[in-house]
Amino acid sequence: MALIEHRILDAGLYLPVNHSPHQCRRPYCCGIAGVSLGFIAKTFPMLVRASKFLLVGVMVTLVHLTISYSLVHLGYPLLLANCIAFVIAFFISYFLQSSFTFEHGYSVSKLLQFGGAALTALLASQCVAYACILLSIPDKWGVLFSGLTPPGISFLLNHFLVFRARREP
Repeated sequence: MALIEHRILDAGLYLPVNHSPHQCRRPYCCGIAGVSLGFIAKTFPMLVRASKFLLVGVMVTLVHLTISYSLVHLGYPLLLANCIAFVIAFFISYFLQSSFTFEHGYSVSKLLQFGGAALTALLASQCVAYACILLSIPDKWGVLFSGLTPPGISFLLNHFLVFRARREP
């Protein structure tokens, strides 16, 4: 293992020379190509937040799709299956996005705002599901298309409205 030492450069970049990365005690040190992860987090907070949102969103979308596919397989109509799956995914998403992605506490007001954003995403998802029905697209594709609609809408609404950073006076 190569030894490296850090020389702090402008803007939080580290020049690796002389110590082992696994022994480094500097926070956010030994990042990608010597760029500190703290520097990336401070410089591109929306990128970090979007990455966290994506991680949670992929998991919640898989939950949504699994429940929706299962319900359709059991004979539920596509629109009902999509709604049931969406509600379950909504609560999982709120708790994970609130605590992990946006690092806010839980509150009824945030839950209601998150619910408003989720209802907007659900409406878009239901429109896609209904369009699939009108266009005679098979249910398995309708589930996929309607399940993949909400993430982008949800991120934008949550980032810019629900969990927006408070400006300090």
